[in-house]
Amino acid sequence: MLFLWFFDYRKFTYFSGYLYMLTLLAMVYTIIIGSLRDGKIMLNLGGKIIDFISITPYLFIIALAGIMVSNRWKKQSILEKFIIFILIPVYLYIESDVTFPLFTYFLSFMILLIFSKRSWKEFVCLITPFVVFFMVFVLGNAYRTYILLHPYNHDPLDRKSQSLGAIRFAGMWGHGFESPFIKSFFNIQSDMIFTYVIHSFGWFMGIVIFVSSVFFVFRIMGVARMVGDIYGKLIVIGILTVFSAQFFSHILMSIGLVPWTGIPLPFISNYGGVQFIFQLAAIGMVLSIYRRKDIIKSN
Repeated sequence: MLFLWFFDYRKFTYFSGYLYMLTLLAMVYTIIIGSLRDGKIMLNLGGKIIDFISITPYLFIIALAGIMVSNRWKKQSILEKFIIFILIPVYLYIESDVTFPLFTYFLSFMILLIFSKRSWKEFVCLITPFVVFFMVFVLGNAYRTYILLHPYNHDPLDRKSQSLGAIRFAGMWGHGFESPFIKSFFNIQSDMIFTYVIHSFGWFMGIVIFVSSVFFVFRIMGVARMVGDIYGKLIVIGILTVFSAQFFSHILMSIGLVPWTGIPLPFISNYGGVQFIFQLAAIGMVLSIYRRKDIIKSN
């Protein structure tokens, strides 16, 4: 984070295309040779297991921001863009059997496309085929449609009921770390950390985390408004999208308002050092862009 704070973020524009292709190749490598852990495909680097698929949205955002402001983007046809930036990554996410990174990538791509001031014709031509593909892939299969409409019926751990029960009986100040009710929860240090914090420290701490999350998101939103450089603005908006999706999806998941997909809570979930490093790196990028907002002309 400190390194990127003082690093000139504009230098990443020269490597945007390479970063995008390397991320895709690493996803292919992970899918083919990766290791399976906790139901997820992980990247195996000499015995070091990394949840690479989950950090790809951060890499794609940096790459896409640079690609969308380049002259090469203007020269590519809509078909080329659809194949390279939607069809291939979506296919790889589906092969990785992950839901939230796919959702985050597509949401980020759509928002970056809007704020890069591209024509609505291009936007519709790129987004519509994906929506049609999603409808055919999900709603065209009776089993997938049933899972979509009844997501909690396929959770053998019944984490929705567990989470709601832990929150309901937490009280204002919680039951501490040694509560017997909480010890039986599976993977609580990552998937259910918001529930754990509330049950241990009470509803008061849950309110503090929620308010802090909203304040954090609004601060990044304020940075995005102040930045005149379109490349820097796109990076901040992309990072804002990822953090917003993670914060609020995890909180809503914990209180049973969205399906359970194992979404980590940024900076708090114990989800491996790599995720935490990339989250700090993303904040470093935001700080670097904010630091130079007055010395880089608007474009």
